[in-house]
Amino acid sequence: FGMQPLDPAWLGGFMFIVLAHCIFAAVLFIAMTNERREAEQRNFAMSDPLTGLLNRRAFADFADRMSRRRTGTRSPLTLLVLDLDHFKDINDHFGHDVGDRALRLFATVLRSSMRPNDIVSRYGGEEFVIVLPGRDASEAVAVLERLQGTPPDPPRTDPLPPVAGAHGRVSAPQPLPPAARVTPSARSPPAAP
Repeated sequence: FGMQPLDPAWLGGFMFIVLAHCIFAAVLFIAMTNERREAEQRNFAMSDPLTGLLNRRAFADFADRMSRRRTGTRSPLTLLVLDLDHFKDINDHFGHDVGDRALRLFATVLRSSMRPNDIVSRYGGEEFVIVLPGRDASEAVAVLERLQGTPPDPPRTDPLPPVAGAHGRVSAPQPLPPAARVTPSARSPPAAP
């Protein structure tokens, strides 16, 4: 056929190159897998497992970063603190599974009502914190009023009882004028089945 025997030095060099590529590919695969696993663990540690929102730890980290970054900045940054009305009554009358569903529903309403750069977190229990970058206190009051006007019971087929509205406070660098203060009326607790 006219083929000449392979030079052992050339064959050894070729095998070394193939082996080096395989080792490099394996190391790259392991590094990518570890990076993905670390990102998943970081996400798990920073999100509330029930609602999928940021948790208290993530909010504290974000607040710390924002306070360091905002030194000398004049753009507004407003904080809303929300609490579900009569949440304990929901848990007591309907059970914790229904209370969990109410929290998930409220988290969905919050997520869908905010801008992409607003930070929504579950601070604990039925308490939620929303950071509104670029919005002053009067705009935050409008957001709070809009949230309070959101129908608490979108159409559903499950037997979730009526969810009481949220009430909240707006945090601003200076006191709000009396006309801008929001004092929502508390809704009555849901009736037991």
